[in-house]
Amino acid sequence: MRAHFSSIFSNSCLETDDGDKWVEAFYQGPNPPAILWPQTLRWEEVTIEPEPVASFFNGKSFSFNKGILLKTSFRYGESLISSLDSRAFSVDAPLKRILKRNLERERECLARLNSLKLDLPPARLQTTFSHRIDTRAFVAMAKEILSWGWSVEAEGKRIQRAESFDIGVGSGIDWFDLKGRATYANGGTVELPVLLSALKRGENMVVLDDGSLGIVPEEWISKYAPLTTFGSEQNGAIRFSKSQAILLDSWLDTDSEVKYDKAFLRLKKRLKACALSSSEEPPRSFDGELRPYQKEGLGWLGFLKD
Repeated sequence: MRAHFSSIFSNSCLETDDGDKWVEAFYQGPNPPAILWPQTLRWEEVTIEPEPVASFFNGKSFSFNKGILLKTSFRYGESLISSLDSRAFSVDAPLKRILKRNLERERECLARLNSLKLDLPPARLQTTFSHRIDTRAFVAMAKEILSWGWSVEAEGKRIQRAESFDIGVGSGIDWFDLKGRATYANGGTVELPVLLSALKRGENMVVLDDGSLGIVPEEWISKYAPLTTFGSEQNGAIRFSKSQAILLDSWLDTDSEVKYDKAFLRLKKRLKACALSSSEEPPRSFDGELRPYQKEGLGWLGFLKD
C-alpha cells in the first residue's frame, strides 16, 4: 500500500536545493515506506535490470598479503550498489529516478558466483569485500565471470575479453608477413607482436586504447607463437624470408582461419606442385650422378631461385 506524499510531508520540503539529498537520505534504509510521489516533484520509481560487476583489488593495498580481494556490486543506471548494501532502492538524482533493486536477480548472480566455492576475506574486510582468490587464479576467473555477462574490473580499470582473432599472410618483394589482430568487446584492437611481447614478459593483460585492460587470448596466440620465433617483428607483423615459405605454408596449411593474399595463394599452388614433382636433373655440364634426395634438393633450390 502506498501513502500519498502530501499525507506525510509537504511538497515544499523538497522544493529546495536540499531536496535531492533529502530523497537520497529517505531511501537509505532497507525498507522505506512506499510513497506516491506528486507529479510536481517529477520523481519516478522505476525497475531496471541490474548489471553485475566484479571488481578485483590487490590485497596488499589493504594490508592483506594472501591474494586478491573481490568486491561484488550491481549497477543500476549510473548507480553502483555493493552486494553487501542493505538498501532496497537507489536514487538517480539527475534523472529524478528512484531505482528499485531487483533482489531476486541479484541473488541468482551471487549464487552462481558462490558455486565457485571461493574463500571469504578476513573478517575485518568483510564489510567491503565478498571473496578472496589466489593470484594465480585471477585471469581464469576473470574469463569465467566475463563469459557470464558480468562487467569485470581490476583496480578500477575495465577488463575486456577478445571476441575475435584475425590472422593472415601478406607478401612483399622477397618476404612474407604474418599479421594477427585481436578485437576486444569494446572494439579495441591489438596487433600480434604486442600480444606476443606481453606473453614473453609473463603478462596476461594488455592496455587498450581507452585505458581498459584486454586479456591476452592465449588460446589463439599459442597456436602461432612457436612459428613466430622463426621470423622477426616488422611494422606490426612477423616477417619471414622467401626461403621460409615452405615452413610458413606447412604450419598454416590446416588452419582454415588464415587469410592469404593473392601472391601467397599462387605460391601455395607452386609449393604443392613442387611437392608432387620436386626432383630436378642436373645440367648436362655436370660430371657425376646425383642421388634421389640430392635431386630433390636441387629441385628445391631451383624453386627458391625462381
